[in-house]
Formats: sequence, C-alpha cells, structure tokens
Amino acid sequence: MVDSISGFKIDNPEFKKQAEEMAKNQFYAQSVSLKNVSLKNERKIFQAEENRWGEFQKTLETFRADLNVLNNADMVQNSVISSDPQEKYVKISHDSKAIRSSHTVDVLALASEHKIIYKSLDDDQIAKASGLLTLAINSKSFEIDLSALQNKTLEGLQQAINTHPDNKGIVALIYRLDGKKTFSLASSESGVANTMSVTSSLLTGGEERQAQDAHINIDGQATSNPSNQFDDIVSGFSIELKKLTGSSPVSFSLSLDTSATTQQVEKFVQAYNALDAAGNDHIINLKRSCLNEIRELKTRVVQIERSGKLTVDKNLATLLKQNPNALTTIFNGENGLVNRMINKLSVYFDPPKNIKGKSSESFIQLNLRRLAEKDKELTAKEKAHQTALEKFKEESEKRLRQNAINELKNKRFVETHFPSRRNY
Repeated sequence: MVDSISGFKIDNPEFKKQAEEMAKNQFYAQSVSLKNVSLKNERKIFQAEENRWGEFQKTLETFRADLNVLNNADMVQNSVISSDPQEKYVKISHDSKAIRSSHTVDVLALASEHKIIYKSLDDDQIAKASGLLTLAINSKSFEIDLSALQNKTLEGLQQAINTHPDNKGIVALIYRLDGKKTFSLASSESGVANTMSVTSSLLTGGEERQAQDAHINIDGQATSNPSNQFDDIVSGFSIELKKLTGSSPVSFSLSLDTSATTQQVEKFVQAYNALDAAGNDHIINLKRSCLNEIRELKTRVVQIERSGKLTVDKNLATLLKQNPNALTTIFNGENGLVNRMINKLSVYFDPPKNIKGKSSESFIQLNLRRLAEKDKELTAKEKAHQTALEKFKEESEKRLRQNAINELKNKRFVETHFPSRRNY
C-alpha cells in the first residue's frame, strides 16, 4: 500500500486482515438474510397447508355430524293433534314406534301418594317418647328406637326416619305454618301399593289421605296405573295425567307433519350445500360421489341445480301425501342415502385394514401426523438458524471491538511513521 501524500509504501498486515474480515462479515450477513427470508417463506407455505387441512377436517366433521343427526332421527315427522292443546288434562307424547292413529282418553282418577299429617305431635311429646316406632311400605319394614334418638325433637325424628338404611320409600316432612311445626309422613311414590303402615303409641290420630291409583278409559277400555304416567299405553304413545276430564274425554291423533318433514329434507340439503370445495380435490370428489348417489334414486326428493347445489324437490309434498313412508326408506336405514354418504366419509376418518387385520392411521390422521412432523422439522431449522444468527451477532460484536482496537493501532502507526499526515 502506498501513501497518496508522502509516497511511502505501507506494508501493514493489519490493514489487509481488517479488509478481509470486513468482506467476510458482509458476505455472511447477506447469507444470513437470505436464509431468514427462505425460512419465513417455508413457514408461510406450511401454515397455508396446515390451514387447508384444518378446514378440510372441520368441513368433513361438520358434514358427518349433520348426517348422523339425520340418521338418528326420522325423516318423516309426525305430530299430535289434541282436543286439549293447552295440556290442562293430559300431556300426550310419542316416539318413533307410534303409528298414525286416533284415540280418546277419559281421566277418571289421578294417582296420589299416601300421606298422614300429625297436627298434635310436638317436641315435648318426642322428648318423653320411648319404645319402638315401626314403619312399613311395600312389605318392607324398619324400626326407630324412640328412646335412643340423638335429637329428641321433631327434627330429630325426621332425620332418623329419612336416613334409616332400611327405609325404602317413606318420607318424613315438617311443615312450618303460622309459627307452628306440623309433622307428617308420606310415601315417596304414588299408588295403592305404596300404602304405609305405622305402628307406635306416639304417632296416632293423624289426618290421612289414602294412596290411590290412576284410572282411565282409553278408547273405551279401562286401565289403572300406580302413577299418573302411562308409558306405551298404545304402541309408541305415552300419556301424563294432569286433571280429571269429567264429561269431556280428550281426543288425540297422530298425523303426518308435512312442514316438519320438509324441514328434515331441507336439513339434508343444507348439510350437503355447506360442503365448500374451495379448490379442495378431496371435497370435489366427495360431492361428485354424493351427487351420483342422488341421481340413482328412483324417487326424486331433492333437485340438483346447475350450480351443483341441492334444493328440495317441488313434488315432495305430493310424495308425502301418496306414500310418506317412502321417505324413510330413501333416507334412513342401513342402505339409506344418509348412511351411504356416512360410509363415503369413512374413507377419510376410519383407518384402513391391512393384510393382518390391524388398524392403521386414517387418511386425515396420516396427513395431520405428516404436518406435525413437518412442523417439528421446520421448527428445528428455525431454532438452528436463530442459534447461528446469535452466534453471528456475537462474533460481529467481537470483530467490531477488534476493529476499534486495530483502528487505534493504525492511527498510532501513522502518527509515528508519517507525522506529516497527522492532521489528515
């Protein structure tokens, strides 16, 4: 190196080393920057793929859940029409076994629990009581030793009865009316079979309401029940009694509910139309397969539009009038349309069977695991890059400190050997 003013040759190895270090740092900085951009792009691509698979899984799970709801419910909906719409006298309910038919029910008597109220019994009598109190219901009895009560009050007697391990259906109650406590016994369930038996010199003279069974006439046939709930009295029908009907029996019938049935078909249409392909080949293939199943139906219940969307067929109401049970055959059952579509989803959710018959991962599980492994690999790359970047920063700071030292040495070298350049 030659000084431009003095013309002297400067042969200082520190200058050369410093220049090489600066060039190396600049190159390394550029490499780090490029690596950082590359990793960010790789992470961006991965996140987009992860989001696509997440949406795909969510879409299929929603579709499967909607189909399962439809498969577990009847497509053909029936409703009860009653002369007692406010359910003042009876509440009619039905299940899938109920057959469309008409009936009349006459409520003759309501079921009631056995109850005995002891208005004269007080704490003083309990405190003086001794001997055994024997209580029985449904041929099962138990005894209370009155002299051994831990708390010789009405509350103590109540607790002893209600907590007795052999008590199978008697409830002790205390009313607090107008500042006075009144003790009573009641059967926990209604019906004549739940009549209580009380044996004691302490509990006598109570006001008694006898247990009673419910009595009705259903289509002119008399029947009774220990409770006011008559389950499956006619195939698929249940009746809850609320009040005596007197001279006006309640009539009710089960009829096809065209509106509710149409809504069931609309739910199927909505479930299918919610399958947003959005360029996903798997969903495109699934929708195409589902449409092929619909095209093969001998009875048309839904219409395929040009857009590929489904709508309820305009002739559905006519079909329901002619043969409503046909809808159940089309949609429900093992070979129904809904179940066939659920089976198509099993390709994505259920593990295939290998030769040995052992289950492996499903299609979705396989890809989610692949994404998890890719995420782990990418995270390792990012961590390694961050470690290298921190090391680079540390070395750069070290070089800067060394450069400062070298600059000071160079300045002193120039001042010593080229005093004429001191002011330059």
